[in-house]
Amino acid sequence: MKLNKISLINFRNIKKLNLVVDNNLTILYGENGQGKTNIVEAIYLLANANSFRTSYYKEMIANDANDAIVSGEIISNQRTKNYKIILRKDGKQAFINDNIVTKFSEYILECSVVCFAHSDVMLFSDSPSIRRNFLDKELTSLYPLYIKHLISFKNVLEQRNDLLKKPKLDEKLLEVLDAKLIELSFHISNKRKWLINKVEEYASVIYQKLTNYQNQKIKIVYKTFLEEEDINIYFEKAIKIYANNLEKDKEKMWTNVGIHKDDFKVYLNNLEIDMYASQGQQRLMSLSMKLAVAELIKNVNNEEPIIILDDAFSELDDQKKESLLNYIYDKQQVFITCTNYKNIIKNVTDKLITLLHIQNGGVLERSTLQDGRK
Repeated sequence: MKLNKISLINFRNIKKLNLVVDNNLTILYGENGQGKTNIVEAIYLLANANSFRTSYYKEMIANDANDAIVSGEIISNQRTKNYKIILRKDGKQAFINDNIVTKFSEYILECSVVCFAHSDVMLFSDSPSIRRNFLDKELTSLYPLYIKHLISFKNVLEQRNDLLKKPKLDEKLLEVLDAKLIELSFHISNKRKWLINKVEEYASVIYQKLTNYQNQKIKIVYKTFLEEEDINIYFEKAIKIYANNLEKDKEKMWTNVGIHKDDFKVYLNNLEIDMYASQGQQRLMSLSMKLAVAELIKNVNNEEPIIILDDAFSELDDQKKESLLNYIYDKQQVFITCTNYKNIIKNVTDKLITLLHIQNGGVLERSTLQDGRK
């Protein structure tokens, strides 16, 4: 998968920008606040129909504009298509080859993009909802049915919570909702477990490559309200769990147990990474997990996703910067943001890299690094 070109109009601090992408590795550099992250956010938006920074559309629209437009050309499955997202303060529209897409779940299956952002460093220490979102977001890039199951689950859960708020409980309706909720829970949790097992497998290898430590053992443990492989036994046990928690649910007017409370823990050499690992180790672990997802997408879809590394190299020592650059260089397409590209390519002598100096929402200078020289 590859982005050929992208155009931005009234996107954050960028009034107008047309960018053609040539080499597989592009580094956007410049001072903070100049628009580097805005550009890669637009790339992510174009491929994924949402932002990795915000869920509020109006935040991505320039202050003096009513809408923002991001459009571009992406090659996927050996076919070139034109994509476009129009952001308005009350919503968004998506187009493929100028045809409007009515279901965003269909749009996001067209392209795959994996992004490591500064906020991902907090993956292990932040709330469980952040980790669930990590699982759900990556699974939607892999399986169309997962999106449908997740949307259905959220709708049924909302109906159940609304029912719990009523003065008189409709037990027949509750029974129907519980049955549907449990069925969806089984399928969703199984996919989450599968993803965690795969990420653990790939991330272990990647982490060792980035650190050059071969004795690092990574374990990811999925924590869910019910561990059961057989759907019939799962259903029977889940019904009892919901029944036992019904009084509490009615009191709180909220469903207190279920996969919407799931979480996972990451261990490095049998120690919880959020409690015992350094900030640098946590950054590398989070990065390794994102790169593991990229590897998994390639193996499942037979096509590499676009990779975005937003401020991923900061706080890494020279050896790890070199290891990371060597690892991602052979990928189909990678975008890196940084303040000083020289710190990243210090030991580079054999790479072809596009350098974009970003200033005031535009490209101040475009150059090519080859054999360690501009």
